[in-house]
Amino acid sequence: MAQIDEAPVPEERGWISTFWEQGMEEPPWLVFQGRSPDGDERWDRGLMRRLDGGDRLTIIGDDGEVLWSGALRWRRLGLFGIVGPRTLAPAGIDEALWRSWFVRKPPLVARWRRP
Repeated sequence: MAQIDEAPVPEERGWISTFWEQGMEEPPWLVFQGRSPDGDERWDRGLMRRLDGGDRLTIIGDDGEVLWSGALRWRRLGLFGIVGPRTLAPAGIDEALWRSWFVRKPPLVARWRRP
């Protein structure tokens, strides 16, 4: 039987932010917003992607330098990483710094793709 090669998942370019709406009973989501087909830089829920473990993300600073790049993994913030709230903040990066990148105005540019 022939092996089927899967096409690589394309990387999208856009920006990062948080999303929360009235009625949500959880912390704001960390989201990626792909650029709209017409190049407009407005938020569009149809293009918004909630970040999740396994997603590949590259966050780019205002000067064009890469602030962080890698695969997102869920981890616990509490005692020894065993209990407490889960976060997508990478190990080795302060949670407050990580979250600050997602609330920047204007938002930071990023590249994203699903695994």
